[in-house]
Amino acid sequence: MRLILIVVNLCIALCATAQNEIQYFSDENFAFEVKQIDEFIERFNNSENTLIRQYIKDNYGTEELSREDILKSLFNQKNESWNLRDVDNFIEQIINRDYTLKFDDKDWYAKLDCSVDYLGEEFSMTMIMNIEKNPKSQAKKWVITSVDAQFLDIPESSDKSKSINPASHGTNFIALDRALEDTSNMKNYVSSGFKPDQLTLFMSLLSCRKISIKQVDRIQYHFLQIDGWAFSVKNFERNSKNSGWLIGKLERMDNYQKNEYKKSVLNLK
Repeated sequence: MRLILIVVNLCIALCATAQNEIQYFSDENFAFEVKQIDEFIERFNNSENTLIRQYIKDNYGTEELSREDILKSLFNQKNESWNLRDVDNFIEQIINRDYTLKFDDKDWYAKLDCSVDYLGEEFSMTMIMNIEKNPKSQAKKWVITSVDAQFLDIPESSDKSKSINPASHGTNFIALDRALEDTSNMKNYVSSGFKPDQLTLFMSLLSCRKISIKQVDRIQYHFLQIDGWAFSVKNFERNSKNSGWLIGKLERMDNYQKNEYKKSVLNLK
């Protein structure tokens, strides 16, 4: 009977009444909680060596959970707006095609909401990171692929009429230095098609120690490597077995939509 209750609690609720969670002892909550993103990937891949499988084996004998049960347990059950048909189709595709997530997959990203110190003031900044693998040594590492912060944008000019005189070539651009000292109108002096690269500016500020990371406030992982789907995972901290790193959003997405998603959500060009 206890094992049946655990299986039920692991599955996505199919009706509103199933949203009421059953309370368990804290040690059992700890066993079921997805404590790290690595543990999320292990469970998604149906690894035989996960903590949850060992816990069930030790406490409930030879009974095992199916991969379908494990996958359903990786969804945030508190979300009452799931499209259950999409969830079922997604899980069916994962099982039928035996999809697995790999740490060095190209199309998964970490989105970090950070607090930074810039010239003595605190600002918010979003940083996108992904895994890069050395083609020779096969060594893997996290790398920064983009940053996004309002303070890294070139401010709008206060006087749109200010410009570098069209006759400046006749004086060998002698007044160029004075124009570029006009920092309140910097945008007037560059090409209208210029798009500032915030990552380059961020690295430049780091090199001259004008900016520093105070802390990482939130992390969300975005997985785009499954054909036809994209999903995001974040940490749900609560006293429940359905807690930790769980799928918070699932969307059907073709390759074109994924490219647009990278631009709009992940700030990748």
